[in-house]
Amino acid sequence: MKISKRLNNYWRRPRTVHDSIQDRRVTFLELFYDLVFVAYIAQLTSQLAHGYGIEALIMFVFAFLIGWWAWFNGSFYHGIHGNDDVRSRVYIFIQMFFVIGMIVFSQDAFSGELTGFAICYAAFHIVVGFLWFMTGRHDLNHAKISNLYAATMFVVALLFISSIFVSIEVAYLLWGITITAEILMPIVFQVFRDRMELPEEYNLKVTHSMSVRFGLFTIIVIGEVVVGIVAGFSHAHPISLSHILAGIFWIVVSISIWWNYFDFISLRLPKEETVSTVAFSFLHLPVAILISLVGVMAHLMIEVMASGENLFANYSDAKLFIGLLLITIGTLGLTLKNDPHHPVVHKRGVDIMITSGIVLAFMSFIDVPIVVSIGAMLLCLLVPLLYVFGALVLGKGAR
Repeated sequence: MKISKRLNNYWRRPRTVHDSIQDRRVTFLELFYDLVFVAYIAQLTSQLAHGYGIEALIMFVFAFLIGWWAWFNGSFYHGIHGNDDVRSRVYIFIQMFFVIGMIVFSQDAFSGELTGFAICYAAFHIVVGFLWFMTGRHDLNHAKISNLYAATMFVVALLFISSIFVSIEVAYLLWGITITAEILMPIVFQVFRDRMELPEEYNLKVTHSMSVRFGLFTIIVIGEVVVGIVAGFSHAHPISLSHILAGIFWIVVSISIWWNYFDFISLRLPKEETVSTVAFSFLHLPVAILISLVGVMAHLMIEVMASGENLFANYSDAKLFIGLLLITIGTLGLTLKNDPHHPVVHKRGVDIMITSGIVLAFMSFIDVPIVVSIGAMLLCLLVPLLYVFGALVLGKGAR
């Protein structure tokens, strides 16, 4: 009896919504989980950098969406129902096993041979679906939601397995429809929550720990920009002064991205209404995609700095990606609760960030000298930060 009781302490039932810890700390297990997904992103960015073009860019975004959504599903479940016990660790490690399989087969999956990737992605969904199903069995009050999520996961798994037996074109179309429907499911659930007669505590919420997870994922993706810088130098021989100046520029860009996100977004929660909660969660997808694309641009532009090949076109794309990134981070800022210390300054800083992003994105379609493009990117990245810093130093932060 004592042994059984001790075992139960290490293999606990899923945490119920009522028992969820709103302010719990993110664990090293979750960080390990995030790093595996970032390895997936690193594989995608490496493939894009070695074959950059419109078609490759579209496939990159598509593959990124598939991987990010898997990360969100696993992280969202663990944030609400996970425990710091052996059971949660085992299921997290099983998920990681299949994500590593996705990484191994990702190159083949988006160049024609998708069997291995489809099987791993389906297996990942079966594991997460089983977790949702067991949560409903142990918490009958949560059964409606758990069974809905579980059924969705199992259907996604079935459709990905089915894609093995059709043509490549049909398979990609099936994947796109499946992922789109899966992403829309929690949004539809929020809209029809009242009709399902569910209590308020089952409303979709972003907890403090999930906000931290978004921040951790973002900072790891920013690390991919640094990886892109290093990769660019690894293909630049001999290294010239122009390479060094380009490297310094992209380091400043990566620091500025970090500063904008973590000064305006990090450790803050979205407003209570459904639109803000959903927007806060899903806007982190384009943020991660665009940061990764900035890393690809850093790689390509340092690599070709000496030859000048495609340099002008790459700068145009870089302006577009950084501009869209500023717009997206600024829009994220609009979903947040008011800053308790300097609400007016942060609100104006967000408005300036969005305006800077629009200007920079517009400039990507205008032919200007490369020096002007570099100056515009730096200025648009730094203006929101300089405004906030200046306002606080001048003592206007409380107004």
